[in-house]
Amino acid sequence: MYIIINLSKEVKWIKFNYNQIGYYRVNYPTDMWRNLALKLSETPKTFSVTDRASLLNDAFSLADSTQLKYDLVLNMTEYLIVENDFVPWSVAAAKLISLHRRLIFTDISELFRSYAQHLIKPIFLTLGWNIDPRDDHLHNRLRVIILSAACSLGLPECLTEASKHFKKWIKNPDQLPHPDIRNTVYYYGMMDTSSEDYWYQMWKIFLIKRNTSERFDLMYGLAAAQKMSILSRYIELAWNEEYVQEQDYATCLQYIASNPIGKSIVWDYVREHWPYLLKRFGFNEPTILGKMILSITGHFSSKTKYEEMQHFFNRYPETTAKEASFRVKALETVKNNMAWLDNNFETLHDWLQKFQAFTS
Repeated sequence: MYIIINLSKEVKWIKFNYNQIGYYRVNYPTDMWRNLALKLSETPKTFSVTDRASLLNDAFSLADSTQLKYDLVLNMTEYLIVENDFVPWSVAAAKLISLHRRLIFTDISELFRSYAQHLIKPIFLTLGWNIDPRDDHLHNRLRVIILSAACSLGLPECLTEASKHFKKWIKNPDQLPHPDIRNTVYYYGMMDTSSEDYWYQMWKIFLIKRNTSERFDLMYGLAAAQKMSILSRYIELAWNEEYVQEQDYATCLQYIASNPIGKSIVWDYVREHWPYLLKRFGFNEPTILGKMILSITGHFSSKTKYEEMQHFFNRYPETTAKEASFRVKALETVKNNMAWLDNNFETLHDWLQKFQAFTS
């Protein structure tokens, strides 16, 4: 089935699925994607807030499924330097962080991070860290998203401010950061300071907390340390059930593995201590171990890591059908990550280099 739309005159672009009222994605010819990106940059408010978000969402999703080149996607993101609404940024922030994680161990990681910081810095400086109770709900949600994304993308101004809030809190732990920014302060404050003294102070605070939500926030923040020795010690301490409950241990390892510094540490630890993990969690909890492996290896994208996974699974073949399905999915994910890099690295590299040369 198809529909032919006759226009009264030739147009450079047309936006389908106006205000995203339908549950479908729209792909356009290459020239039209370029014209849409140009129009977004020239006069963003030609499109509604919803349409700006849907254009970004469609472009990234189509690129992830190999139906669109990433140079066209990056063209679409250039206008974000003047974007100040929640809905487009809720899409853009998540997509930029995801792309950053895909590229973090590649030769263009710094090029992409520099570009992403260029996009997010204006809105970060506009919003700041001060929570105003008079702000409406969407404005506060926008601040939460931007602060977390800006710090995740390594914006120096964001990390410096997170560190200031963190040090203020660690000196007076009873004065908690505002709930809207607490998680960001804990994680990126710890990441930026990465002091062993601060880490152990935070650890002591974690041990005396009884509120479950607060404990998970602190557990996550502790995983942000940038020293391998601290993260290795964290893994050892967390094994003790008096410190971290058994049902939370796998989550703790996943938090550490989400830190690029900690990813290889956790992967090595799991492979070396698998018999102990199996004994502790047993075959009665295959979902815990399966999900943990899937999470830890989820961003691997090299042949070396893929072969390490194969060797590990062959070494410990005893498993349940449920856990085996997670192993299969983990291997498929890494294969897809490798294919994604093969398909898109050159396009991203060329676009980012051209952008850097143009703005230098």
